[in-house]
Amino acid sequence: MPSIRLTGDIAHIMEGTRAQAADLNLTLAEDGFPVAVTLRKGPLEVLTEAESGAIFCGSRAEFFRGLTMLAARFDERPFRVRETPALDLLGAMLDCSRNAVPTMEAAKTFLRRLSRMGYNAVLLYTEDTYEVAGRPYFGYLRGRFSQAELRELDQYADALGIEMIPCIQTLGHMARALRWPCMEDVRDTDDVLLLDEEKTYALIEEMIVSASRPFATRRIHIGMDEAYGLGRGKYMDRHGYDSFSLMCRHLDKVCAICRENGFTPMMWSDMYFHMAQPGSAAAYPAGCTLSEAIVAAAPKDIDLVYWDYYTEDGALARHLFAEHARFSADTLFAGGVYTWNGPVPDYDKAEATTRVLMTACREAGVRQAFATMWGDDGAECNPLLGGLLGLQRFAEIAYNGGRDDDALDARFEACTGCPAQPFRALGAFNRIGLDARPGDVMNPVKQLLYEDPLMPLFEADFAGLAP
Repeated sequence: MPSIRLTGDIAHIMEGTRAQAADLNLTLAEDGFPVAVTLRKGPLEVLTEAESGAIFCGSRAEFFRGLTMLAARFDERPFRVRETPALDLLGAMLDCSRNAVPTMEAAKTFLRRLSRMGYNAVLLYTEDTYEVAGRPYFGYLRGRFSQAELRELDQYADALGIEMIPCIQTLGHMARALRWPCMEDVRDTDDVLLLDEEKTYALIEEMIVSASRPFATRRIHIGMDEAYGLGRGKYMDRHGYDSFSLMCRHLDKVCAICRENGFTPMMWSDMYFHMAQPGSAAAYPAGCTLSEAIVAAAPKDIDLVYWDYYTEDGALARHLFAEHARFSADTLFAGGVYTWNGPVPDYDKAEATTRVLMTACREAGVRQAFATMWGDDGAECNPLLGGLLGLQRFAEIAYNGGRDDDALDARFEACTGCPAQPFRALGAFNRIGLDARPGDVMNPVKQLLYEDPLMPLFEADFAGLAP
């Protein structure tokens, strides 16, 4: 087991280094191999000679990525690695809202792995799985995080160079919270809040404050995606229907709550594109061009997150990034690593979309991006494991273009302690002689797994395939 001694700019990295040492098979000792750490702007560099080494990094996250390289290649001295990160924020979004609230131990293991990959942000997605004082049914029997647990995770992540950012919903995707009778006064439809009501905004402020209180960051993701039933329930009965002005009023009120409490919000951007082509089933309709009225309606102080897990067409991706550039607010990009399509991840689809979209992201000059790991339909696929190879690819593209699969596999094993090939082989479950159309996804493994032998609903879909 290699023994090292860190010198230089180490005051803020030692706690995290001690947390990482066992996973990296390193020991820290005064008589260990000397490694000088220099915190400075510029590329990440790791170099070793026979008797000493050095890590030049721009952040603590870069340091832990560099330390992982050093540990993995310690016996290869001398060597030198140089990378120029394309992103200022490299994040991972963990869905904790669909029966997938991790234990503290599992969450900490995940944070250490992300840190070794070079991630500097984790967006913790919690629709109702966090504690809100005075709201006992919020996250009731759903494994919600306590305030103390979130505070502990935030402090642990900070030692690893990771900013924890709370992510909630302040419009749609609220079905689990709204199903209780005590939420009747703030429910418009099954999953959308009732707008223009004082009780709704009182609840939203409680949610924003409660979700943010445990974290050191002043950033918060306020959701607002896919709320296509906006104003179409009780609100329509009472006030009629005008989705555009209703959305604008609601956003102004939520933004004011964030501003009054000192938070800098971000939100999903798809509702603006949906309002441009309301008849479309796509979140970002192909070829959609926003009107000047829609562009002007977006607040300047709410960052917009362009999420796209489907596009494999570079021209379409460039067009959508260009449309986002018309807004006054900053743009972030969110890709996906396909943990939500069934019991196994779809790495083939994740790779195809990540390469195209991250290339377009870099070309557009967008400097903040994160990879999402959703848990649709009850989190059949464990994102803390199933998402790891996709997260590694996302990180490698961000740091060095990620064009070498052998290098990616070596980095994956160094960061996770797991060989890459068994993870890569999981994609075969979704490739049984079928080819998805570009932009589409498929999950035959799920259909075959849950097929009822007495009532085979999907039998015709697999006709002609070899058993």
